[in-house]
Amino acid sequence: MKDNLLSSGAYRITTDRAAVVNSLGTEQYFEGTKAELSLTLSGDEDNSGYAIGYNRDVEMIDPILLAEKAADKAVGSIDPIKLESGQYTVILEPPAVGQMVLLFSFLGFGCKTYISQRSFMSGKIGQQIVGNNITFIEDPYNDRMQGMPFGYEGVPRQKVFLIENGIARGVVWNSYYANIAGEKSTGHAHPAYKTFSPYPKNLVMGEGKSSVEEMIASTERGIYITHFWYVNYLNPMRTMVTGTTLDGTFLIEDGKISKPIVNMRMAQSIQEMLQSCSMISAERQLYPQYSVVMLLPYLKVEKFNLAAEEA
Repeated sequence: MKDNLLSSGAYRITTDRAAVVNSLGTEQYFEGTKAELSLTLSGDEDNSGYAIGYNRDVEMIDPILLAEKAADKAVGSIDPIKLESGQYTVILEPPAVGQMVLLFSFLGFGCKTYISQRSFMSGKIGQQIVGNNITFIEDPYNDRMQGMPFGYEGVPRQKVFLIENGIARGVVWNSYYANIAGEKSTGHAHPAYKTFSPYPKNLVMGEGKSSVEEMIASTERGIYITHFWYVNYLNPMRTMVTGTTLDGTFLIEDGKISKPIVNMRMAQSIQEMLQSCSMISAERQLYPQYSVVMLLPYLKVEKFNLAAEEA
């Protein structure tokens, strides 16, 4: 491999089939193909780079482009410097955004946590809960998603505005919790063994107007983050999570990416992160994780909590 880098990852092309038939006359069938290439390139000096591609159309996956992107980060990650713990301006690539947003969605965008008062959305419908530049929509019919158009009860999935311009609008429902709450199912029933559900399956985050280059150029001092490793909950009620940066973390100085940095641990409220987004990219990328597909931009976030890892 170029620059003596070793490659690892997975290239999956999958065909999903689902059928729902019941005694009430429901007959639903879906068949769809998806392709995903996740790639990590690593070197002998503890340097690594990561890239991922996902699309319903396998022809849209560009292995060479992804390999070059991961290789550039791996080569650029040699001899990192160590930064002190503190609050930093950060620019998050879509995979880093997705790893945060996925847990945010699990915590608050489903009806189970909502009616049990364990959601940041509980009692907040119609109120401002994040920055007014933030919108989330559950949209299986988005052209880039082409998601399954019904849930596992056979109910057609609805397009649901979850957060619109920072204001809490709604959550997704299956028939069980909808009947309890006097609501209507949005078609988001999952298989019965998924006790954590319902939650959005095709989550779209609204785009901004900035380019990634503009976001970097506008940053006097900050950190560019490719993605996180092992993100997990610290305090679910406060949407606090932790994880470490990985596979391409760089210092930004005077509007330019300057040096690689030693990976740092974040301890961050996702809701506070979404209140502190100063720029959002116009470009959006598809990012899959745990059977959820998200369409996500790059984010520039102020006052993001990062701690130096102990040696």
